[in-house]
Amino acid sequence: MTKKTKTILYCIECGKETTHTIKYLGDHIRSVQCEECKSKIELDRKELMTVFTEDFIDRVLTKPKRVTIELVKVITPLIPFLPKRLVKEPKKVLKDIFRAVKGEEEKERIEKK
Repeated sequence: MTKKTKTILYCIECGKETTHTIKYLGDHIRSVQCEECKSKIELDRKELMTVFTEDFIDRVLTKPKRVTIELVKVITPLIPFLPKRLVKEPKKVLKDIFRAVKGEEEKERIEKK
């Protein structure tokens, strides 16, 4: 996502403080242009790709941790309302759930015939 911002910066070409347009690509600066003398400084495409690649890899590697944290935030308040059997005997509960699901599937197969 590209966005533009105007701000006052010191221009090396003009030798004074002037209005500059800063273009962002995501969270990173893409270019800075002086409104008075039109001099422009752009970041190299390869450099931008390196930054975005590092950011993407970091996000991919931290995704499981972020999902786990969100899941804990959502489930923790619900724990007091869960049946005690679910906490004490999770294996048996899971077997019951699978049996129930399988039973429904078998009923659907019989009804289709």
